[in-house]
Amino acid sequence: MPQSPTPPQPSHPGRELRGAGADATLQFRATTIGETEQFLDVFSAAFRLNRDAARPLFYRDPFFDLKLKRICLDAGVIVSCLTVVPCRLRVGTGIVPMAGIAGVATRPECRRRGYAGALLTDTIQKSSSELGFPISGLFPADPLYYARFGWTHASSASTWTIRRDALPTGSTDGVRPMAPSHPADVAAIALLHDSVTRERTGACYRGTMRWRVIHEMMAGRETFVVDVDGRVDGYVHIETDTERQVIVIHEMHASTKAAASALVAYLATLTDTDTIQWTADAVDVDYFGLSDIATAAVDPDAMLRINDVRAALSAVHKDVYAAAFDGGRKSLTLIIRDSINPANEVPVTIDAHGVRPGADGTLAVATDISTLTRLFVGYNSATEARDGGSFYASDDRSLALAEKLFPKRDPQIPSLDKF
Repeated sequence: MPQSPTPPQPSHPGRELRGAGADATLQFRATTIGETEQFLDVFSAAFRLNRDAARPLFYRDPFFDLKLKRICLDAGVIVSCLTVVPCRLRVGTGIVPMAGIAGVATRPECRRRGYAGALLTDTIQKSSSELGFPISGLFPADPLYYARFGWTHASSASTWTIRRDALPTGSTDGVRPMAPSHPADVAAIALLHDSVTRERTGACYRGTMRWRVIHEMMAGRETFVVDVDGRVDGYVHIETDTERQVIVIHEMHASTKAAASALVAYLATLTDTDTIQWTADAVDVDYFGLSDIATAAVDPDAMLRINDVRAALSAVHKDVYAAAFDGGRKSLTLIIRDSINPANEVPVTIDAHGVRPGADGTLAVATDISTLTRLFVGYNSATEARDGGSFYASDDRSLALAEKLFPKRDPQIPSLDKF
């Protein structure tokens, strides 16, 4: 999906409408079957795509779902649109449904009237109640614009650069191309990925459709597996970027050190380029024995936003929060500021049993929706947020409990999970 173009920038996001449609009643909803061609018109015009060339890709999208094609209509005409890509984001050992926001587009002649902002606001307010996504994420062309709606940088991307001739050499026994049509290969890779990423904040739980996209619909990419007597012990998903003369590792995992060594040795045999780039967690780079020969560049990556505080916390409560209370009677009330979705300003209290509305906790903290989002995935700690002036704890006990509930992590969304 193309990156969102630079959107219009009203002074009050999602609320200021100027120009021809200012007095008309706007509608926000899912696309109907009779509006798909109009949706495609807006999308193609905004991204300067050839409409006829874009049509087959538009309809063949494995995630094509009309209820996820959100539109803003002015006087019955689609003026702005976006696509929601369903994801299941891991947070610690928990999983929370996430709306990936992609393809935000406005008719060129309708830009700078606030339509895109109004559509984004509506999507934030409805994504949980209508679609079941209590959080959302995006990879923006203009981070400052999306920050106005509460999205915040809450993950990083560590890109490691390695000279191919510095890679350890050795046996490549067992390394072979994956067979996309072979159910055993597909299932084995999915199982290995699930095992390795089970506690990786930022990784996504992948369903059958996501794996189909990865294996069958990403032109120019290849997957190789380490086959040990019919058992897949590792895999690498690569692409040769001929323009930059770089071999890109999109993903590499192994369940044994022997499989890891075989994959690295195989990479050393690829003579198309002299440089390898791998965007990965430092834990993976160390596991494959490449830490000493790789240099890393770390950049902000995805922007995330909690759309529904109670639903987001509840989604991971059993796996992440319940044990933090150790069966005690403590509870923590969260008071959140969210100008885009005022429903989130109803205080919620979290304890060992769940998340409930109301300010009846024994301890309390107050913050804004962006800071809470960063705490939720562990991009920042409560102490860091407090020191930065965006988090208030009623006392030291409240801060200590917040630190326990929202531990510091290293959230990174793998490239194959991006939308």
